[in-house]
Amino acid sequence: MRYLELYLMMFGSSASIFMELFGGPAKHQPLDQDGTIPIVHLHNFEHASISLSIFIYAIFAIILDKVKPHAEYPFLIYIGSIAFAQELLLFHLHSTDHMGIEGQYHWLLQLVIAVCLITTILGIHYRKSFINSFVRSVGIMFQGIWMNLLGIVLWIPTFTYKGCYLSYEEGHYIERCHDDKSLQRAKAIANLQFCWFLTGVVIFSIVLYLVLVKFYGKKVEYKTLPYKKEDDVESETKSFIDIGKAFEPADLESNSSSPEPSSLCIEATLDPKAVAGKIVICDRGISPRVQKEIAVGETAAKSIKHYALTSKNATATLAVLGTRLGAHPTTVVAAFCSRGPNFLNLEILKPDMVAPGASVKVEPGTLQFTNKNQNYLIRLPSQQNLVNQNYLI
Repeated sequence: MRYLELYLMMFGSSASIFMELFGGPAKHQPLDQDGTIPIVHLHNFEHASISLSIFIYAIFAIILDKVKPHAEYPFLIYIGSIAFAQELLLFHLHSTDHMGIEGQYHWLLQLVIAVCLITTILGIHYRKSFINSFVRSVGIMFQGIWMNLLGIVLWIPTFTYKGCYLSYEEGHYIERCHDDKSLQRAKAIANLQFCWFLTGVVIFSIVLYLVLVKFYGKKVEYKTLPYKKEDDVESETKSFIDIGKAFEPADLESNSSSPEPSSLCIEATLDPKAVAGKIVICDRGISPRVQKEIAVGETAAKSIKHYALTSKNATATLAVLGTRLGAHPTTVVAAFCSRGPNFLNLEILKPDMVAPGASVKVEPGTLQFTNKNQNYLIRLPSQQNLVNQNYLI
């Protein structure tokens, strides 16, 4: 089911190419006796070229998804943009009459193709934009609707416009009008049809979206399909970024004496381009001056990091719980620390009593800055029990 849409695109475009080049022509082949393209079949080759670009996009989308190159998405955008650009060019320079009713329908179709092309190119920068992808999908759907209407109105005698008729010219039928007034009327109705169908498509798409929101609620999101090889750790997730990967091991080991601010995720030190639109996983435990339990907890932090590194499409939800008064973290770094100040807590002092290789931690809610002597409990790794110490705070 992963490639169902692409298979349908390949099947439909192949059928279109066959009908244009072999099914449609009276001789069931599009070339003249001398091997050249006759003028009566130029439009067949134009339509077949558009279908060929769609077929190429579909087959390369499957190949790129299986090979998984680093630039998979940019290549897909590149091929898709070329397909829409070629379609726009061929309809703009179509070999058929640009002045008649068919030309008016083709001109209106070019507006829709241009929207699809623009939104596809915008996808390079706005890759995760839901509205950009939504507009592109609606544009592609409207293309199909308009092409079906074009085939019904222009080549079925029952639906010819008042004052117009079907004329057999250069191997195919073209709708002609008896006078200029009939032609102008037909073009005006074509413009009205475009507006009416556009309004209908917009209403349908928005109603469909609202229905999906009603049924699925907050689960509605836009993301790529997951890849079947979930154990591919090297293929890094697009939802998370491990800040530790931005630095050499030597830099990470040396931050105990000369810390790198960005390795601690300090404000205004991260590269905006690297972290834009992502949830940053900052392993502050890399620095021996910072306790892992401050924000998440060591056990939970390991689980989160393992999930982000091993899942191909790791995602997370950030929920705002509001202001909670009186809530304390499980553990905080004391105002007195055996390692002294660091980039995150410049106010930390180094006491005379030192426990080698560990920070002094305070039990939740016991540390208060009152500028007076106060007893509080501290825990040292060299001691199993809490000890009562007196410090000037």
